[in-house]
Amino acid sequence: MEDAWFLLSSEGGELNNFGANISSIFGHNGKIVVKEAQSRGYPAAHLLIILDRSILVKRHSSRDGKQSWRLANRRDQARVGKTDKDRRRAFTDPDSFKDNPIWSHGIMDIKGIVRGERFMGSRNELSYIYKYMVKSIDLKRSPELMEAGSIDEISNPSLRTALWTHFCNKCFRTRDLNIGKAFKDKIGLLPETSPEGPSPWIRLRTIPSWVGDIIRAKKEEKTLSVGSDPPHS
Repeated sequence: MEDAWFLLSSEGGELNNFGANISSIFGHNGKIVVKEAQSRGYPAAHLLIILDRSILVKRHSSRDGKQSWRLANRRDQARVGKTDKDRRRAFTDPDSFKDNPIWSHGIMDIKGIVRGERFMGSRNELSYIYKYMVKSIDLKRSPELMEAGSIDEISNPSLRTALWTHFCNKCFRTRDLNIGKAFKDKIGLLPETSPEGPSPWIRLRTIPSWVGDIIRAKKEEKTLSVGSDPPHS
């Protein structure tokens, strides 16, 4: 489990590699990255990606009736390893993800976002990726937390997932939420131009003047000591 979470860290770098692969296929983009856990503790990162251009997607209905939007362009499907053939293989070969051209560390999927449509059963895409980031751990609503000896003893899978999410992000020192600069720029959260003129910072006196005089004298004394000639024997 620790190795899996390490891959999602800035030091592990695999999410950065995934982002580079996405950019090489779809061009410049902005991302929100949310690092969520599964109910057994292993990580499941979610990325919300805004592209500079729209792409064609098609509606897909799963066997359980859930609606989603998949890439329609066959070339795009092949470049992300999500052709119909790739998807059929995933049902019979549990190791098929190792051959995915952009993410070979586990099961991955790419879904389109259509304005006005629900996303994965949630009201919208932000509600979906934030669902465990905003879920609080309330002892009144979840009294079983007082009796459980470990996270694995929690029977509620939703609560267990929330606990693993918060615990693993803290334990493995990963950022649970990251909103990229390019994403902020695309939705208008960055200033159009840098502010002109001097810095708005103001220098404040935080120590008495006599303390400052002593510090400066010590610095001058140290400078003279370092620059002086060594004593002659």
